[in-house]
Amino acid sequence: MGWGKVFSEKRRFFHFHGTRLPVWSTGYWIAQAKLVGITYTLYHSKFQEVGWKEHVPDDKPILFAISHRNAFMDSLAFVHIHDSQVWQLARGDAFKNPLMRKLFYFFHMLPIWRERDGVDTREANEETFNACYDILALNGMVGIYPEGDCINERHIRPLKKGICRIAFGAMEKYNWEIDLHIVPVGVSYTDAEKFGKRQLIQFGPAVRVQTYKEQYQKNSAAAINTLKDELQLRMQDQVVHIPRSHNHHDIDQAVVIGARAFLKEEGSPYTPIASLRKEQELSKKLETIRLNDHEGISHLAKTLHKYVKGRDAFDLRENTFDQQRQSMGYRVGMLLVLLLTFPVFITGWITQIIPFRLPQWIVRKNIKQRIFFSSLQYAIGLFTFTFFYLLYFILAWVLSGHFWMAAILLLVLPVWGKSTYLWWRAYKRWLSVVRLKIKLRRKDDTAVHMMADREELLRIMRNAS
Repeated sequence: MGWGKVFSEKRRFFHFHGTRLPVWSTGYWIAQAKLVGITYTLYHSKFQEVGWKEHVPDDKPILFAISHRNAFMDSLAFVHIHDSQVWQLARGDAFKNPLMRKLFYFFHMLPIWRERDGVDTREANEETFNACYDILALNGMVGIYPEGDCINERHIRPLKKGICRIAFGAMEKYNWEIDLHIVPVGVSYTDAEKFGKRQLIQFGPAVRVQTYKEQYQKNSAAAINTLKDELQLRMQDQVVHIPRSHNHHDIDQAVVIGARAFLKEEGSPYTPIASLRKEQELSKKLETIRLNDHEGISHLAKTLHKYVKGRDAFDLRENTFDQQRQSMGYRVGMLLVLLLTFPVFITGWITQIIPFRLPQWIVRKNIKQRIFFSSLQYAIGLFTFTFFYLLYFILAWVLSGHFWMAAILLLVLPVWGKSTYLWWRAYKRWLSVVRLKIKLRRKDDTAVHMMADREELLRIMRNAS
């Protein structure tokens, strides 16, 4: 994020409930770059953004139609990228506290009320919709989750009509003089509930709302439904969309296994976007089997269940089976690396374990809905790590008597913490490979059958058409 945006961005404002709010603010830009930009990068093992340059027009009002799998983390994905500032809609009951309301405004959030909140939604949301119209008229950006509720499943649920009503409402209010575009967005995760996983945010081709003018003026209801259906299809293209069925979770699990295995076989980079495209390809093939071959999908499901049961019994990971990890050279070389870097790990573990584990313990003890695990762990972690890092800074300053020594420690601590986690992950990966090799060398029946089931599962997906 460059400082040029701070000086070049025009100051534009809109009014909401008597408050003058900026479409783009310097304070929020600083929060983007420092508070979110650094911590969000550390939270995920890999973050990839695809399609912004190709599909998000410059100097145009933009409505983002965003998939919704991971609560607040989906919103932070937008905060993390570029200098652009997207106003997003959040549940209205969270805005009742005056302090929280100011905080939400600062982070570019407006309230959207639901019937369950016990208010007249049409009246309560009218001012929010008008604010969205004004933001768009000022060439601003608004992000909406048209699926409604947040559910961690890999498919796009039927869209609500609200995003279409906002789009056409803005066009009507400003006499169809704004060139509004709706950009479909898919936010994907390897494991949405956990720390240190991979995330992808993909932007698809935009829908130009002007093209619906004639249809909307003739029949507004039909135009809303047509636009909604088009957005549904375009959003499906940005994610792995597996239609709801009895075999939904089996297909989901199978394509994740197959995508990694086939990309590794091909020698292709195992990036989030490469994984997504391979999983999309496989899911379409398996969906065809589900629709046309009952015995075929049943065989796949049984094979998958047997394989996963054996894999989990040995506490193995999918990366255990990567070809480059099967050699003696890998096992010996990685052992030496782990031994040489063990002091970094153990000292990092001592300093980082409490701020790292405390958010997980708090969330799992108090939160029932798993969909909020990642968001709350991230939010609580901001406080625990900040508190402990400042504590270490003060202790280092007092004990050493040197401010700059303490300041250097403060800068090193986040990198040290991430390195500690990476060491632990590498150790678990190495141990998993060693465990499998020992089982196979002893010709353990469960391990042998597990490998046979894995090969059969991959054969089914390889031959699917």
